Amino acid sequence: MIEKKKNLGLDEIISIEEVGLIDTYDFEIPGTHCFFANEILVHNSIEEESDIVILLNRPYLYTKIEAEKRLAYFDVAKARGAPERMIELEWDGRTTSFFNKQQAEWRR
Repeated sequence: MIEKKKNLGLDEIISIEEVGLIDTYDFEIPGTHCFFANEILVHNSIEEESDIVILLNRPYLYTKIEAEKRLAYFDVAKARGAPERMIELEWDGRTTSFFNKQQAEWRR
């Protein structure tokens, strides 16, 4: 069983500076090799071994177009034996949740 940590936070990247070559490390939880990130179980493996690859995207963060403020995409970028597809969702920033259109209408 993996315990979800409640003290996680995010910081905005202000700048990126060249530091040359340095040792880098891969984040890994002993035993399970996975962890929770924003309430999503993340497994530390490479894409080619994955059965499914899912990308979450909120365009508003990049476009700042007000009409896209609650828009999100659930992109099934790879699914062995199933079609790849993109699903339009609604983002609820109050609860940090994604909903399909029918659920979003019901929650308002």
